[in-house]
Amino acid sequence: MDDVFKKLIRGTSFRSGPSSKVVLFKEHEDVGHFDEEFRVTDSSGVDFKGYKALESFEELGLAISTSLQSKEPRFSPKNISNALETQFNVKKTTPVQKHVIPVLMMDKDVMAVAPTGSGKTLAYLVPILIKDNDVNLRCLILVPTVELVQQVKSECVYLTKGEGVKIVALDKTITTFDFSIAVSTPLTLYKLMLEHPDMVDNLEMLVLDEADKLLEDGYHDNVDYLLNHLKNKDNIQKACFSSTIQPDLLVLAESYFNNPIHVTIGSENVCCSNVHQELVCVTSEKGKILTLKQLINEGKLLPPILIFLQSIKRVNELYQELASSKLKVERFTKEMNLKERQGVIEKFRTGEIWTLICTDILSRGINFKGVHSVVNFDLPLTSQLYINRVGRAGRGLKKGKSITFFTINDFKYMSHIVEIMKLSNSPIPSYLLTGLSNLSQEDLKKMQHKPPTRFNIGPVKKRRTNKGKSDKKHRIKD
Repeated sequence: MDDVFKKLIRGTSFRSGPSSKVVLFKEHEDVGHFDEEFRVTDSSGVDFKGYKALESFEELGLAISTSLQSKEPRFSPKNISNALETQFNVKKTTPVQKHVIPVLMMDKDVMAVAPTGSGKTLAYLVPILIKDNDVNLRCLILVPTVELVQQVKSECVYLTKGEGVKIVALDKTITTFDFSIAVSTPLTLYKLMLEHPDMVDNLEMLVLDEADKLLEDGYHDNVDYLLNHLKNKDNIQKACFSSTIQPDLLVLAESYFNNPIHVTIGSENVCCSNVHQELVCVTSEKGKILTLKQLINEGKLLPPILIFLQSIKRVNELYQELASSKLKVERFTKEMNLKERQGVIEKFRTGEIWTLICTDILSRGINFKGVHSVVNFDLPLTSQLYINRVGRAGRGLKKGKSITFFTINDFKYMSHIVEIMKLSNSPIPSYLLTGLSNLSQEDLKKMQHKPPTRFNIGPVKKRRTNKGKSDKKHRIKD
């Protein structure tokens, strides 16, 4: 056991000391890897050319709309660009920032699709801050998870360095709304609106971040409640951001948005090119553990590592198998309370934890700058899940790696992954290029609520002997 992770341990260093807020914004330093391929169109699909692309944050002043030029913004473009440069060494915009910020500054509705890690948060935070005023709850940002709520709030506060910005993470204890910017999950907002239906009466801007997730079962009813409540308010600017294009997004645009400008960065539904993707066939569920340890021992999987599984039960099983190793492993599930989850995230960001085992609760939005490797221990059932999981690795200019395990029983679920890997020019075993079952994305999406049955990851008892005694548990040797 002592030698299992020697290659992982040797020569590995982690950032230690700085707060997670610094680590969050360091992610924006490097932007060169993102595909410059883009398309900006109006709601009818015609190229939209009525804006000037923002090449750097120094040009922010030119992006201010005519409506803002008559008054002094609370956070001037110059102050924001200076803060980004001096505190975070950020000058150049990413492609999504380059095209979205000037369009939002024109008070247009926006539907933006860009890869994970491409800087979407700054793309909407910068216009929000420049437009900030003293109106109570003038801007609302919806995100899927509590962790993302805290992250977006922290980025906004840290960017402004406490210069009077009133931004609040909504929770059930809030009874007054004397702040201009709020971040919330759909369920929290829904419960507050039932008690305070007039809380959004002054709303001027609505942002849906991770919109494809917000429109899934479990979220969309609460999102629909808000959108229907705002449907007759024509003066509210709306923006949604997603890493994948889904049919529900187009329905959303037609139903609730006012002639939105569509901004698409890179090829649709493709992983970032700086993440090397591999498929690894294993003979059984238990073979995955052997393969995982072998890949790490051979230096083919470098930390920090995120390992995704399809259920909390399987997360706990794998954690028990790896907890005694020198991998510095921890698990992250929604069963943990908020304080526990925040503690795990902080430890992973600062390098106290090397490997994090989780469900898809961490496949979206959370900014881990240094993740090198992603392991799909269990096959992601949709293109959307695959892209979001893989997108956790290789952020900034850093190279990343993803490995997806599959067994012969997974063949029927693999066609969508193979297609994505083809578009990314990733290596694919020849026997997977033909004859795979083509389950529809809708069928696969339904299966997320009832994923494939898999054998337990942990050890099993051998059959009892005639004397009623059980054999010793068989454990996979390291």
